[in-house]
Amino acid sequence: MKDELLLQQWRLCVEMADKMSQRRSLTNSLFITINIGMISVYFSLSHWSQVAVSIFVVIINCVWWQNIKSYKLLNGAKFKVILEMEKELPCQAFGNEWNFLQADDEYKNLTDVEKWLPLIFGVSFALYGFFVFNCGLSYSSNVLL
Repeated sequence: MKDELLLQQWRLCVEMADKMSQRRSLTNSLFITINIGMISVYFSLSHWSQVAVSIFVVIINCVWWQNIKSYKLLNGAKFKVILEMEKELPCQAFGNEWNFLQADDEYKNLTDVEKWLPLIFGVSFALYGFFVFNCGLSYSSNVLL
């Protein structure tokens, strides 16, 4: 009876971790869509509107960065619980998988890869906004950076 209860709880935790990963993916898709949408309208805007959009998008990407960090902590906590529960089960599938991944030199943590997107978008918009603001350069004035 105790083993069956533990297995049910373990399944629930694994299911919740999977749902968290799906939400994380959807959240990333939303932020990518926002950034691409801003790029598509950016160059049709006036000088000062481009500066305002640059500031807005930098803030959005800072929120995205923080969101990624939050998901990393949440997922880490969920998998710690799962790994603890697995110690009582006959097979430690997630624990073994994690050990194999950590031993592989080619493995890159998803969060480390994920963090590059808001950084690239944020820095790009910040630099372009800087040049538009300080130098008066913008696509609408027929000057491309």
